[in-house]
Amino acid sequence: MDHFTNKTKCFEPPKSGNVQKLVILNYLSLGVGFILPFLVILVCYAGIVRALLYRNHTARRQRVTDTKVIRMIVIVLLTFLISFMPYHVQRTIHLNSLSRGNAPCSEQIAMQKSVVVTLSLAAANSRLSSLKRSMKSNNQNRIARMKTTTNPEIVENHQLKAS
Repeated sequence: MDHFTNKTKCFEPPKSGNVQKLVILNYLSLGVGFILPFLVILVCYAGIVRALLYRNHTARRQRVTDTKVIRMIVIVLLTFLISFMPYHVQRTIHLNSLSRGNAPCSEQIAMQKSVVVTLSLAAANSRLSSLKRSMKSNNQNRIARMKTTTNPEIVENHQLKAS
């Protein structure tokens, strides 16, 4: 809310002045808010996958579970990339376009419209994460109910089929 005009304003970088300062802050945000978290996630999950792939022979009987875990890791990484990468790339391009100062009006409008799409994708990540957790817990609950009501051999066969 602008206190002088009493009108609501959408976030848009200033037309003149300190755009260069925003570009620098954007690169800092890109590194700390996207690249660093992605690298941490990637290194941690790579360690998990490596541990699963190089287990001893007695633990290899759980290949079905290993495949599920690896599949879930791939889904998490893809969700992170699909949700956050477009936003950070678009924001960087948008701010660099503004810092040039000579962008045509049609380009500025396209950039402003793309902000809506990419920001929505970034916000959708939290919804997608809760959906993944929900799917995982539903499957675990179903298996737990089967263990308490049926023969253990049937449960084991169902776990093999579910994967």
